[in-house]
Amino acid sequence: MTGKTVTKEDLKRFYHTLLDQHHYSGEYRIEDWLRRFRYLQAQGRKRAKLAKMSIYLLVAIVVIGVVAVIQSWPIIPLMVGLLVLDIVFLIAMSKHQKLFDRLRQTLLPFLAVLQQDSHPDQPLSMELDLRGFDQVSKRVRHTAAGKQYPKVEESLFQDPWCQGQLTLCDNSVLSWQVQEIVRQRKIRKKNARGKIKFKTKYKCRTRLEFSLSFKHNRYQLNDGAAKLQVRQGERRTVLKSRQVLPITQQPGMPLPFRELLLGVSNLFKCLEPQG
Repeated sequence: MTGKTVTKEDLKRFYHTLLDQHHYSGEYRIEDWLRRFRYLQAQGRKRAKLAKMSIYLLVAIVVIGVVAVIQSWPIIPLMVGLLVLDIVFLIAMSKHQKLFDRLRQTLLPFLAVLQQDSHPDQPLSMELDLRGFDQVSKRVRHTAAGKQYPKVEESLFQDPWCQGQLTLCDNSVLSWQVQEIVRQRKIRKKNARGKIKFKTKYKCRTRLEFSLSFKHNRYQLNDGAAKLQVRQGERRTVLKSRQVLPITQQPGMPLPFRELLLGVSNLFKCLEPQG
């Protein structure tokens, strides 16, 4: 699959697999991954135009519906049906746009930079998991407190939504993982009139993990490596780093691709060429 030319059918298959399953993994040349992401970006623009037209249609349906009520036209059920369909369409469009923002705004520019230093004959192995954090398989802790109101349920999720490994032009192997850690709190309160209210709060952090494996005769470590995890083997040295980004209140947001570039550059700052 690494030497095969990407066809339009391959691009469509990639797009619909992500759209249906929200999960994708494979080994392709980095330029082939970029073709897939750019196709995704182009489809996103088309969907944005459709969403804009749908908003105009929504306004038209509301205006015609109001006139129909005033004039007692027998088309009110039809207008209500069209209104519901249009709203469902807009919600679906909005959900998919948010789903792919991570790929367009984070991975596409990140891979475009890495392409300059990638090995031309080696593939990029990558796994994408865009199902969202709130999967049972991603919940690592759950607690419930309070038999009486207010009742509080707290869950902790770990969502490794992107993992990749790439051989660079100097035969070093770069690996990374982007993981979102979400703390979800569901609160149920009862007021004096007995009405129950629900509230959900989030606290999100993003953890970035990088590793670089290189041959001993290629680089030597400088003083900056003291802050990183180093494992030396017979032929290669593995350098690992981890960083946690500041807390946000909304899960699933795109990560600035500069954070990924900074994590990679921090590894190379600890290296000096041999000889």
